[in-house]
Amino acid sequence: MSDAPEQPWTLRNAPWITFLGVAVAVAAFYSPSLTALLNYDRLRVAVNAEYWRVFTGNFVHFSGRELCWNIAVLIPAGVWAERLAPMRARWLWLIAPLLVGLVVHGFLPDVAHFAGLSGMAAASVAFLALLQLRTDSPDRWFWRAVLVLIGLKIGAEAVLASRLMSPVPDPARRAEALIHLAGVCSGALTLTTRRRRR
Repeated sequence: MSDAPEQPWTLRNAPWITFLGVAVAVAAFYSPSLTALLNYDRLRVAVNAEYWRVFTGNFVHFSGRELCWNIAVLIPAGVWAERLAPMRARWLWLIAPLLVGLVVHGFLPDVAHFAGLSGMAAASVAFLALLQLRTDSPDRWFWRAVLVLIGLKIGAEAVLASRLMSPVPDPARRAEALIHLAGVCSGALTLTTRRRRR
């Protein structure tokens, strides 16, 4: 828990960016035309210079199950983070999707289409954990455990994508590992950058 006192919701500290991001993802899932507009398509980015797709591809989901899991993580983590550090949490919604998209575009050349807010979910949880670790709260052990579990998850994805587990590496697992790692780095970067500016 944070030591910050509870304050009534105002436009400044209400978690509107979290709900806006989730709303865009839900709208894209139910609207084929919006999916077509936002989906990350490597060919369209490279040939037609549709660079926005690098960012907006995060908000597209091809699976209802994936969308539900991401929402289940994003809403509590995002709302909590936005209540504690509104401006930094909002910057995270810009930094994380952009960094994740750039990682996909730059380091995963085999990925022709990318979709999903899992990188943003990892970013939100990591950001919240790091934010809580900056307090003197007695439950710091819990947030350290959260970061360890995120690291173990990313490590497991990387191992499953390697030749250690299969003679043919799984590109989907490799993509997951890099996307989630990019999300965690986004959370740390957002928190660190703001601290330096202060």
